[in-house]
Amino acid sequence: MPKNILKKFICIADLRTQISGYLYGISPPDNPQVKEIRCIVMPPQWGTHQQVHLPSDLPEHDFLNDLEPLGWMHTQPNEVPQLISLHMLRS
Repeated sequence: MPKNILKKFICIADLRTQISGYLYGISPPDNPQVKEIRCIVMPPQWGTHQQVHLPSDLPEHDFLNDLEPLGWMHTQPNEVPQLISLHMLRS
């Protein structure tokens, strides 16, 4: 993940409230199995220290037309050594 994108995501995060964003990117022309993250899309959302709620549909915007959704990321107040059940359901 590009450091500038990750840094911006962390800077806008709140220590007590989870936030989330969808990862979008492309594959370079010479290697279709590699994915380059180009942006994090942060739709309207609300969260607590335990969860974050996102719209059920992916965002639509002209900027995203040439990009593909690659996944999602979110903050959490504590570091955990394993995936929680929510992560397993959404992967």
